[in-house]
Amino acid sequence: RATATAEARLAVLQARMQPHFLFNTLNTIAALAGTDPARAEQATEALATLLRATLGAPDALVPLEDELELCRRYLDIESLRLGERLKVCWRVDDKPPGAQVPLLAVQPLVENAVRHGIEPRAGGGTVHITLGHDARRLWLEVDNPSPAGATAAAGGARMALDNLRERLVVLYGPQAALRAGTHGQRYVARLEVPLERAR
Repeated sequence: RATATAEARLAVLQARMQPHFLFNTLNTIAALAGTDPARAEQATEALATLLRATLGAPDALVPLEDELELCRRYLDIESLRLGERLKVCWRVDDKPPGAQVPLLAVQPLVENAVRHGIEPRAGGGTVHITLGHDARRLWLEVDNPSPAGATAAAGGARMALDNLRERLVVLYGPQAALRAGTHGQRYVARLEVPLERAR
């Protein structure tokens, strides 16, 4: 009964994390269909990949590279909409062999960075995605410019972070952590999972 309850709780939490950008993406695809069919097709395939991930088992651990590929697909879509305003700096080469992370654990952090740190800024900005590990832990940091005149953890951003924290508690107990906050002019979200469970 406890296992069934935990699985149901995870499923609800994952369902809440459906991509918020679905409406904008469909509008982008519709606009591209007449002017650039090849890019419209690429965006449709990227969206299908992301939506397929939301149907996965809520307690699934997936290869780290698969989760990073979901992030790339999401960013490809947002780049069609935001153009030069969205820049991304990847520092993810130091991957521990066989590392796994919870499905849809990193992509919501990247989505928050774009929605709250890049989209509201006329000049856009850069999202940094950084991977690291030691003998016991794997961590991923996503940082973006701090939103002007608002806290980055407000509204939808706070809900997504709270949902992810709850998923981590169910999956790992106190061994995992998600910390987020402002550091100077940047907003940083840091996900940590135990490496022995990430392999």
